[in-house]
Amino acid sequence: MILRRVGYKAGMSIKAAKWGREAFAAMASAVEQAVRRFEAALQSLEIAIQQRLSQSEGAEGLSAEVEMLAADRAGLAESLDQSQARVVKLESLNRDVSKRVGQAVETIRAVLQSEAERQ
Repeated sequence: MILRRVGYKAGMSIKAAKWGREAFAAMASAVEQAVRRFEAALQSLEIAIQQRLSQSEGAEGLSAEVEMLAADRAGLAESLDQSQARVVKLESLNRDVSKRVGQAVETIRAVLQSEAERQ
């Protein structure tokens, strides 16, 4: 009975049964090693997938940030254009006011001079 447990069959020598048991143990060990290598490879694959997803999410985040910056740039460009138009308008108004102030000063001088001549 014990011999059957270790792989002994009728007509087989005990040496052959022992060899079969050793071969089975070697195969079991090889299978265990293969399973460990497979698990390590699977773990490496999972890590690589996580890194790739992280990079992809990072790229999507950068893409969204670039789009946001482009929108900000467009808004700033529009604001700059409006400010420049306002500057041109204010410069024009400043010239008009300056001309009117100059004319008012000349009028006041003329009035003062004529008043001084009357006295």
